[in-house]
Amino acid sequence: MSKIRKKFKKVTNRVKSATIDVLSNYRKNVVESNLQQGVQGAEAICFFAHFSEDGLIHDYVINLIAEIQSVGCDVVLISSCGKNFKRSELHKLDGKVLGYVIRENFGYDFGSWKTGLDNYSQALDDYNSIWFCNDSVYGPFHDLKLVLDQAKGADLWSMTDSFERAHHMQSYFWGVELNSKTLPFVKRFWFHDFKFRSSRDDVIKHYELKLLNQAENEFSLRYLPLFSVSDAFDEFGVENLQSLNLKQINPVHDFAYKLVKEKGFPFIKKELLVSNPRNNPDMGLLWDYIRGEGSAGKLTLEHFKVLPE
Repeated sequence: MSKIRKKFKKVTNRVKSATIDVLSNYRKNVVESNLQQGVQGAEAICFFAHFSEDGLIHDYVINLIAEIQSVGCDVVLISSCGKNFKRSELHKLDGKVLGYVIRENFGYDFGSWKTGLDNYSQALDDYNSIWFCNDSVYGPFHDLKLVLDQAKGADLWSMTDSFERAHHMQSYFWGVELNSKTLPFVKRFWFHDFKFRSSRDDVIKHYELKLLNQAENEFSLRYLPLFSVSDAFDEFGVENLQSLNLKQINPVHDFAYKLVKEKGFPFIKKELLVSNPRNNPDMGLLWDYIRGEGSAGKLTLEHFKVLPE
């Protein structure tokens, strides 16, 4: 009987998701926006996806936005807090962003990035590159400019890649150069193929897992992971993860401490600190590292203390 219930629940959830996705085409998305277009002072623009249960922009997010801005990138905040967003928080963005878009909470981070582009499609003409980032990471714990300088020459890049399920970019921080080769890919993906999806699994399946394949195989774009999972596995995997192969590795979980400590990786995933879902044995070392890392470590600890249980 339990198998029947599970199957019924799965089918019900799929029908529910499909219905929501169809209705999303007619659903109001943007609650409020204030965006200064055409006043860019940088070569790159970052669409930053934000969400918090309490409707606040926490200090670690402000720090990350400021760090992105400091490396020569204009920033647009897209918050999916909807009507729960606290307008009193907007002063924190002064001088750090071109503007903001507050939207309803559906479509996950890809939905926020799409909304940012819809509200500033001129960005494709105004900038040399577009970055996509979310608030799922703490940091940076190292010089972000030194890290991002490695992306020069690539059409498409991400902080890390993974071979789980398929070779793909991990989408918490990635970017694309805007040129004659990449613009057809960008326009195809965001303005033709993209649809708002209410199922997290569907977002992963249709976007995160397929984005790189489409870029490389259909548009012949040059992709670069700034921290290659293959390199990390060759260096760290044999010693610590003898029972796993490359296709089972999530680098930002399995190699978190060694990447940030030894390789200059700038971020630590919130999910890792909250639940350690892959039972990383180096968590004690990682926490010690965070406690000794100045302002980024302090902001991480402060936010971690106020996370809902």
